[in-house]
Amino acid sequence: MLIRKLLLVISIFLISGAVVSAQTTRITGKVTASENGTPLPGVTVKNGKASTVTDKDGGFALSASKGSVLSFSHTGYEEMQVTVGDTHELAVALVVKVGTLDQVVVVGYGTAKRRDLTGAIAKVEYGSRVNTTVTPSFEAGLQGRATGLQIISSNAVPGSAIRVRVRGQNSFTGSGDPLYVVDGVPVYSGDYSITDGAINTVRASNANVLSTIDPADIESVEVLKDAAASAIYGARGANGVIVITTKRGKAGKTSFNASYSIGQSQATNKLELISSQDWWMLYNEARVNDGNAPRDPAVPLTINGGTFIYNDVANVNTNWVDESLRKGITQDVNVSARGGNEKTQFFVGGGYKTQEGILKGNNYDRISGRVNIDNQATKNFKFGLQSSISYTKNEQVPTSFGGGLGAAQSTALRLFPVYNADKSFYGTQFNNTGMNPVARLLNTYTTKSTRFINNIYADFRITPSLNFRAEYGLDMLDQFEERYDHKVNRYFGSAGLAARWERRLNITNMNGNAYFTYKNTFRQRHNITVTAGSSIQNSSTKAIGFNPAAGGVGFINDYFNQTTSTMVWAPGSTPAGSAVTGYNQRDAYRFLSFFARANYKLSDKYLVGASFRADGSSRFGSDHQFGYFPALSAGWILSEESFMQNSKLFSFLKLRASYGYTGNSEIGNFRYLGTFSSTGGYTNFPGITPTRLPNPDISWEKARQLDLGVEFGLLNGRFNGSLGVYRKISTDVLLDKPAPTSATGLGSILVNAEDVVVRNLGLEFELTARIMRKNDFTWTADFNISTNQNKVLETGNVPPDGFGAAEGDTRVVKGYPIGISYLAKSAGVNPLTGNEMIYALDGTVFDALKQSDITSNRQPLGKPFPDFIAGLNNTLTWKNFELSFLFYTSQGNKIYDDGAKRQMGGFIGTWNQRTEVLKRWQKPGDETNIPRLTITNSSFAGSDRNTSRFLFDASFVRLRSLNFAYNLPAAVVRKAGLSAAKLFINGSNLLTFTKYKGWDPEVVRYNFSAAQSNISFDAPYLPTPQAKTIVVGINLSF
Repeated sequence: MLIRKLLLVISIFLISGAVVSAQTTRITGKVTASENGTPLPGVTVKNGKASTVTDKDGGFALSASKGSVLSFSHTGYEEMQVTVGDTHELAVALVVKVGTLDQVVVVGYGTAKRRDLTGAIAKVEYGSRVNTTVTPSFEAGLQGRATGLQIISSNAVPGSAIRVRVRGQNSFTGSGDPLYVVDGVPVYSGDYSITDGAINTVRASNANVLSTIDPADIESVEVLKDAAASAIYGARGANGVIVITTKRGKAGKTSFNASYSIGQSQATNKLELISSQDWWMLYNEARVNDGNAPRDPAVPLTINGGTFIYNDVANVNTNWVDESLRKGITQDVNVSARGGNEKTQFFVGGGYKTQEGILKGNNYDRISGRVNIDNQATKNFKFGLQSSISYTKNEQVPTSFGGGLGAAQSTALRLFPVYNADKSFYGTQFNNTGMNPVARLLNTYTTKSTRFINNIYADFRITPSLNFRAEYGLDMLDQFEERYDHKVNRYFGSAGLAARWERRLNITNMNGNAYFTYKNTFRQRHNITVTAGSSIQNSSTKAIGFNPAAGGVGFINDYFNQTTSTMVWAPGSTPAGSAVTGYNQRDAYRFLSFFARANYKLSDKYLVGASFRADGSSRFGSDHQFGYFPALSAGWILSEESFMQNSKLFSFLKLRASYGYTGNSEIGNFRYLGTFSSTGGYTNFPGITPTRLPNPDISWEKARQLDLGVEFGLLNGRFNGSLGVYRKISTDVLLDKPAPTSATGLGSILVNAEDVVVRNLGLEFELTARIMRKNDFTWTADFNISTNQNKVLETGNVPPDGFGAAEGDTRVVKGYPIGISYLAKSAGVNPLTGNEMIYALDGTVFDALKQSDITSNRQPLGKPFPDFIAGLNNTLTWKNFELSFLFYTSQGNKIYDDGAKRQMGGFIGTWNQRTEVLKRWQKPGDETNIPRLTITNSSFAGSDRNTSRFLFDASFVRLRSLNFAYNLPAAVVRKAGLSAAKLFINGSNLLTFTKYKGWDPEVVRYNFSAAQSNISFDAPYLPTPQAKTIVVGINLSF
């Protein structure tokens, strides 16, 4: 009996073991990085107590049964859990973990771990977090992803400028843009069009030289915000520093990546204009209101340069806006290879982007290539190269009121047809019947640019603690610009003649760095890092070009339009003298700098830092060329203290503080010198006249900044974040002040206005949360919010109209932000008279009947800067699916719509009118905010009614990006000979929530100078809207 029982137990054990053995199978697979499909070696794979590590190709093998939960973990990536199902082959894509304490951050001439930082630095894992297929340029991809960083895309024109501000606006005359550093090389980032208004007038927007950088090449971006972080860059750190690190090679088997996407863009919104029939009705109503008789529809009428008979065009209702816009196609191709061994690592990549803008005739193409190589030649010597080349072709079309979309919403009346009966253009110089925006699209402005950004470096390890590094960087931009006016367009001089402008521009920026770094640890408690060195920069600009001479020089036809030594001109078109006016311009500046930084850490919890930089610049006179910029900082990691060791809430807690000085020298070259012109004469004798007064005493703008912050990790790192406050005071502001009254005709003189002070005060908060991680599902979220209060504390008794350079009724006023709108405050419409009422400065209300009523009662109104900006990004993964979406909001700012006052202010200039004017005042007792209609009259001297009626709330919430992807199963991928394959659909600007009735609340006025950009950015004038884009694509790795 006992034997039977024993045999029964043994049988059951064997059977159950066989069953278990049947259920346990060998699971194989591959682990890759979610952002690019690169295999990840060294990933820990666990099944209970059993574990393994992925090989150099990301492969693994482990025994597991159906229903088992495998966990995958790797430094710098979110841990992932996968439940074993019916498939025995897994494809696992890990998502980069953001905000980790061991994250390496670029700090300028070096790197540091995030936990050891005492400065305010925001890092964006660009390569893994930003979808570059819907990113027009790399700056746009940063919007909503970092605190203290305000980014406004000026419009949807490909290659157009993007306004970037780090912790507010500091200057009036100097550039407000941050310094950009690519792989250690400070790169040229300004608007590269120089003094040629004839070419500039046709452009759709300021050019963005950074659009030559392929966003797909970028690995990460650091934003250096406070003095502790940016003072190491001295004179160029006042506006912050943006450090770009491109992708590098990795040891292991070479991995290849290829992606292709195609999509479509269209305007986020359309401006609604009244029909031609309503326009005729309201035009005559305005005439009657002015005491004139209505126009006879059978009698010729000349308006906006065109002559027509209304009865002949009564049924025409051309939608010029639709005629100017389109749905543009965009395509993006990128290929790359990454690999190497223990000694040499490489990254090679190339890309091609072609984009049709939403404006007809606006096209952008970019071809780019990159090679990054790092070689550990010997134990103590390492050298490398980061090299990129790009070629861009940007075709722009007119957007001002003189043509294209600008004319479509202003002077091109809907009464005019596109074509005549014979299919020729209506409204051209041949028949003089008004503006034709479609014909004006034949005029072009084309830019062809080739850019090299190269950096070579050598690292010498002198001792285990001492290292020397030398770097040489070269940034070269060669650009050819041309403007061509088609012969059918009457806006150029003589009838029936084409015109052409040309310019070739070359910018060469050379930069050399040499510095020592000493790192050591004493008695296991004292850690010290010291960096000291020097830097030299030499930048030169050369331009050569020609303009048609005065009087309307033209080409004989549109097919012969190339510049040659023997031009063929139309008979009688060449003015006396020469056919064209040529020019040759040269410009240059140099920097010589010395810098040092020291960081000390005691017991892994007490941190102290100091930095110093001396900058010398050729932009200032000999007695003021050098500026000195120190900074101090400290930190305390409280979570390392014994009294915090048992905290269940805080896994990390650090306090930090910094104070220091930075500077700004971005004012243009040789401004300390006086200039003369030889264009004058006296009693038939030639001579020269002064055009600008010299000032050899101008020097650096200076900014002193205090920064306080706390960084924290909660619940064992499930939540990580920071909270910081700062105050930045800018002094010695460079300002164009009116020249003395004795210096007639000299306009202004550049000075350091010691009695002008600007303050930026702000708060920043960011939080990263691992909301859920269960089985095959993960959900992480990143939130950031920033506030900045900009105020001009002192103006040196300069009145608002005395600062110059402002446009669109924006000014500099003591006690208000830079660029405040300076307007009469509207009190609504008088229901008895229909006139607009305004508030006098003493608070009384009266009807504004003449321009002087408005001019004498202007006051600062509105808010050019938002109360806060914020971004919320969510990333969700489930099995092979990925979903991420970013919402961005800007709240509290107002924009002065400089176009609306012409489209809603009566028939000023007889422009097209917005549909809001249909609700105008018509008779006594009407309650409305649209005054009675009137034609421009002598009481207003042809001026516009500059009141707060055209000051609009520009707050908005926008779905900035939406990305959905599916990773094909491992079995399918393997059969295709690939390591990973991903299908995706991405979108940008898909939803916008705003009360603003214009084109788009996210807009920047197109300006020619830094001063205009600083003061008048919030006064849009006939803008081009933003674009919403949807693309689909595939990403393959092998």
